[in-house]
Amino acid sequence: MTSKKHRAIAFFAGIIICILAIECALHIVGAIYAHRSVTDEGITSPAQYTILCVGDSVTFGLGAPRTQSYPAQLERLLNAKESKRTYTVINRGRPGQNTTQLLETLEGDIREVEPDIVLILTGGANLWNYWGYQAYRQRGKFLSWMHDQLYRIRLYKLVKLLCQNIRSKARHIEPSRHESIQALEPDEETIDLSDELIATARDSRNSKVYCAIGRAYMEKGDYDQALNWFREGISIDPTFAYNYTSIGELYNKQKLHKQALYWFKKALKVSPRDHHYYGAIATVFRNQRMYPEAIDFFTKEKARNPGAMDFLLVYGEGKEKNIDKKVKQWLQDELERIIPLCAKHNVGIIFQSYPDYWGKYIVDDAIRMIANKHGIPFVHHGRVFSRIQMEGIPLEQYFVPDGHPNAQGYGVMATNIYNTLQESNVLKLLKDL
Repeated sequence: MTSKKHRAIAFFAGIIICILAIECALHIVGAIYAHRSVTDEGITSPAQYTILCVGDSVTFGLGAPRTQSYPAQLERLLNAKESKRTYTVINRGRPGQNTTQLLETLEGDIREVEPDIVLILTGGANLWNYWGYQAYRQRGKFLSWMHDQLYRIRLYKLVKLLCQNIRSKARHIEPSRHESIQALEPDEETIDLSDELIATARDSRNSKVYCAIGRAYMEKGDYDQALNWFREGISIDPTFAYNYTSIGELYNKQKLHKQALYWFKKALKVSPRDHHYYGAIATVFRNQRMYPEAIDFFTKEKARNPGAMDFLLVYGEGKEKNIDKKVKQWLQDELERIIPLCAKHNVGIIFQSYPDYWGKYIVDDAIRMIANKHGIPFVHHGRVFSRIQMEGIPLEQYFVPDGHPNAQGYGVMATNIYNTLQESNVLKLLKDL
């Protein structure tokens, strides 16, 4: 018995020693990498200046080619007008990302990119994506404290990154032999639906490509063609959930909300851990004031997926004013966390509002309030688009039907950001560095 006890103690002691050794090795490797990064001439050159853009689908650039997103256009604008320095603008926008999710990746992005300043446009997704709300509510409690302590351990972060990478590879779709058609993305809304492209897409037999073609038809208002492409995509690969949710969006555009809910729920069954589908369902419930139905649905869902509790907590009593109040407070508290995180890495911050066409007044008010409180530069996109509208120019010229800016709209945003950088003396300060 004593021998077994000694072996068990030796075994666990060996595990602890191995963990400590790996942790020390990771710290040493990190220190070496940090030293090399600091002494790397290409990174520290005074002629280079890096801006990191973080946020959701508006930062990502949905509604236009990636080369026409506001970060891409801002980089070209800065390099055209500010010839004494080379500006690099990094786009880390992630569609559907709310403020809690942004906070999970922000420090890693800052460490990797080492920016001089961070442009932040976030909070819009908080209106429908309540993922992480429960963790936000529990912040300061023991479990949350334990999570924060674990994140100080590099081995824990390494294991978590490896797990995320494995999940990402599991979802990866193998490329078809049609390399040109493979470049199509379901969220690319500027596809030229030529006969040649359609023929090549059909020949690809790739569910993701079918979804991209269907969404292009949907944006053009040809719902019958879009529905056919989505359904064919499902028949090719029933596990690609975006075809289901695209059908849901199609019905939502036609105000056929019951049908939309049906297809959003089918998407959720295919991909039960994807917060986007919970968000799509929550949006229909909220827009239709279906609060009792929402509470009933998420109450049942939490038994299958604890993440549904985030949505249940937000709906609470099921009154719109209470939901708006909770979302606004959530957003403000998360923005307050972003500020010291950036300060810790000596990175400047600029907050932005959403374009007025989106109607995210609750979000914009919260962002402006925090910016004013801390004296942080604030890019007011809504004001610029309001002026355009007052001049008699239809806003539809700057936005795609779902509300995202098009290439021209992102150009307005990039110009507005550049003007704010000048007016707030940010560019002058950078030149003096």
